[in-house]
Amino acid sequence: MLLQKLIHSQDDVITDDGQNVVITHGVSEVTCGGEYTICGRAIPDSNLIYDGFEAVGESYRGSINKCECKHCLEIIRYFKSLR
Repeated sequence: MLLQKLIHSQDDVITDDGQNVVITHGVSEVTCGGEYTICGRAIPDSNLIYDGFEAVGESYRGSINKCECKHCLEIIRYFKSLR
C-alpha cells in the first residue's frame, strides 16, 4: 500500500495541546495518479496555512497497519466489506 504523511494544523485535527499533528494516510492509486489520499485530501498542492494540512516528504510503500487516518481506514473497511 502507498502511504503519505501529512502534517495537520490544530484547526484541522483536534489535539489536547494545540500542536500540529503528523498523520499517515493511505494514497489512492486508482484516481489522479496517486495525487490524493484515500479520504480525498490533495497531496501535491496542499498548504498548511490555507488547507490545514500539508505533505511531509514523499509517499512510500508500507503496510495498511501503518495507516493512521481514521477516514482512510473507514473507506478501506467499507470496500473490504463488499466482498
